[in-house]
Amino acid sequence: IKSALAVLWTNLPCIVDSYDPDKQTVSVTPAIQIPVMREDGSMELVDLPLIPDVPVCWPKAGGFALTFPVKRGDECLVHFSSR
Repeated sequence: IKSALAVLWTNLPCIVDSYDPDKQTVSVTPAIQIPVMREDGSMELVDLPLIPDVPVCWPKAGGFALTFPVKRGDECLVHFSSR
């Protein structure tokens, strides 16, 4: 179980690359690097690729919603869900 949980992603800090207000989606660049083992056994930090078309979720309750302007360079947190 421990090894399975070690590779389970739940949240990822990212930087907004672009925002589509019509689709309410962003393309984001992960703000962290991951360690990858080289063939010689040494570790290398590697950038993660751009994540396109991430849905933007606004806080909503009681028939109201809070929305904010989104622009390139904004920080965000991408949440991963399982089925």
